[in-house]
Amino acid sequence: MNLQQMNNLRMLRYLFKDSSESFIDSVIKKLSVVRDEIHKRTEDQLLEEKKKDSALKKALETLQSSNITPEDLIAYQERLSGKHANDGRKSVAPKYRYIDLKGVERTWSGRGKIPATLQEIISTKGISIDSFLIEGN
Repeated sequence: MNLQQMNNLRMLRYLFKDSSESFIDSVIKKLSVVRDEIHKRTEDQLLEEKKKDSALKKALETLQSSNITPEDLIAYQERLSGKHANDGRKSVAPKYRYIDLKGVERTWSGRGKIPATLQEIISTKGISIDSFLIEGN
């Protein structure tokens, strides 16, 4: 028997037709225990999610108040662990240096997609990307 069959009233009537009231009560109590366990597990998961959300919110507020971007945090973690998120490839020296809209100095290696802030600076001010080249590159 599967759970879908147990959810069918006709099937339950058939299964319990010769059962005593005390046996049925025993089954109901056991089902209640299972339901309560599932309810508790769900509540615990929701509580853990709320705790995690709260911790993430506090961390994000701290990062934002310190002008630290998620990229800065990831780069810092990689430096501490000695690992790179780029699957073992060597890191590349920055090729471009610019000041973002918050006044924070940023660099870009020239690889991959151009940072949105740099793209915005280039398009709004009409400046050539070459003007952001780091000397020696």
